[in-house]
Amino acid sequence: TASSLEGAGDTDKQAALSASKLDAVTFEYNQLLTQQLDSQRRYFEGLLDSQAVDFAKRAEALEESAKVMTESLGHAKEMELRAVKAERKINDLTARVARLEEEKEFLRQVNESLIANQKGWKTKLADAETAAEAKDKKLEDMEEQLRDLMVFIEAQKMIESSSELKDGSVVSVATPSPSRSGGKHRKGR
Repeated sequence: TASSLEGAGDTDKQAALSASKLDAVTFEYNQLLTQQLDSQRRYFEGLLDSQAVDFAKRAEALEESAKVMTESLGHAKEMELRAVKAERKINDLTARVARLEEEKEFLRQVNESLIANQKGWKTKLADAETAAEAKDKKLEDMEEQLRDLMVFIEAQKMIESSSELKDGSVVSVATPSPSRSGGKHRKGR
């Protein structure tokens, strides 16, 4: 029985030794697993941190892009307003140019009409001046005839009032026919 006790003691020892080895392997395995998990945790935390930094940079870039786009949109709206104002101004100026073109055409026609009328009036004025000159000439001739008549009447009165000349006779002397200046010369007699 002692040998059986001894054999049982060995088995217990071996079982304890095996359990102890198993505990040591389990402990070592847990240590390795813990180290591996820590290493993986650090790796993935590093990835997460890197991703977070990258995400923050991207978010900042997107915010900056959004800000630029907002400013660009505001600028685009301002430019659109300016374009609308410029287009209105162009339309107003185009309408004004059209009105001025119409007015220019109207004034050109009026000018042509005035020039034609001026030519007509110049012709009428020339005709009136010619007629006035003819009337002036006729008036001068009539004044000359009137002077001659007055001289004749005065001479007649003198003859009738003077007794010596009453019974006398008049002899005509042939003289060259008086020119226009001769008639004026006669006036001085």
